[in-house]
Amino acid sequence: MDRAIPKPTAKRLNLYAREVQMLIDAGQHKVNSSDLGGRVGVKSNQVRKDLAYLSRDEEAGDRGRAGIGYDCERLLSGIERLVGAQKRWSLALFGVGNIGRALLSYASFDEEGYPIAAVFDANEKMVGKRIGRWEVQPISQLARTIKSRRIPIGILAVPREAAQGLADQLCAAGVVGLLNFAPMQLSVPPHVVVINIDLTITLKQLSMDIAVKGRGNGNGRGRRKGQS
Repeated sequence: MDRAIPKPTAKRLNLYAREVQMLIDAGQHKVNSSDLGGRVGVKSNQVRKDLAYLSRDEEAGDRGRAGIGYDCERLLSGIERLVGAQKRWSLALFGVGNIGRALLSYASFDEEGYPIAAVFDANEKMVGKRIGRWEVQPISQLARTIKSRRIPIGILAVPREAAQGLADQLCAAGVVGLLNFAPMQLSVPPHVVVINIDLTITLKQLSMDIAVKGRGNGNGRGRRKGQS
């Protein structure tokens, strides 16, 4: 079977998994496509279409039952198996500025199977210091640490001018995924996956969408009577 899943579908599957986990934590055992879709802003027929990928996988499959819905535990297990969430993915964090420290304080990384295994910084004054349970390592130890601990994912919380050089070193050391907070597009080998997180661009997109939606709804905010 071709297990390739389109990126938009994979994103929705992860949203479903988050919501199903919340239902399980609340003691709910069943969920139907309409309720699940309502929780993530997706129509029920799209939910069923997405969850059809589970039924194509003998190990992950949960077809659900008409009028009864999906068993929450089986559904969560199936989605996690399908998207690879049952595997633990170690992370290496680069940069212990404001963004880096915020990421280190986010306990859900460990809970969701993404433990931060190593922390690095280029500032010599930070090297050797402890932040929580992590000791900050120098960039010179990057390759040895990535290889010895078999870390597949790097997080770049560094200035723009440092990002590409670090990406080159990480790719050479064997990393296959990068979460990039630097405001730039990285050049990486074809087998390496990059996700860019640019908060400024995201906020600009949000403000543009708000403005477009306001015009479409005839919001008219900021106008007074008699103004054209």
